[in-house]
Amino acid sequence: MSAVPGPTCIQEAAQAKDAGNAAFAAGRFEEAYAHYSEAIRIDPASALLRSNRAGALASMGRHTEALNDADMCVSLRPDWWKSFTRRGHAQFQLGRFAEAEASFTEALRLNPQERSIAEALERAAQRRATAPPTSSAPSLGPRAAGAAVPFAPPVAPWNTVATEAVDTGDWQKLNDKEIRERLERSINKLSDAQLDDELVRAGLYPKYGASRADKIQLYLR
Repeated sequence: MSAVPGPTCIQEAAQAKDAGNAAFAAGRFEEAYAHYSEAIRIDPASALLRSNRAGALASMGRHTEALNDADMCVSLRPDWWKSFTRRGHAQFQLGRFAEAEASFTEALRLNPQERSIAEALERAAQRRATAPPTSSAPSLGPRAAGAAVPFAPPVAPWNTVATEAVDTGDWQKLNDKEIRERLERSINKLSDAQLDDELVRAGLYPKYGASRADKIQLYLR
């Protein structure tokens, strides 16, 4: 089995990507992160750019953020082996060895010729086997930490919202108009980058140069 070709980015984002690559090669990871973020603003659907930014974040020790970009990379290109190695390395650094092992296993399936994947898989398996057992107590989930919880609106074709626009135990009491109004208020609180991420997660790709208002309407339609 040969690996599928890697992803690219649109021409308008290439200059920022190349600047990020140059900064990364020189060890200027903060600068690389800034350039990759600018490229992602232009082309939020590029798995290549998400992968590159994940690498910059990992190099700065920001592994939770790197995992977020890697997860997005997997969503965009689940057939690309590097999506899973990015995810696996972030999971490994966060001590999530069983998950890292699963990610590297999938990466190796997609590209069995890449020796570095097999080595990473072996390390993850060894760490999983020797790691102390985790508590079996049930997790209280992100609500316990006060984090935003994604909410899937019950009425298609609305898409998943990253903020808790409507409590999951509350939406049944609301009509469609009330739900939409809450969703719109919530989506307006997102930064431009967060809005772009949500559009990608929902499988929605606005035209290049689309305004924020156009993106919100696309999201809520």
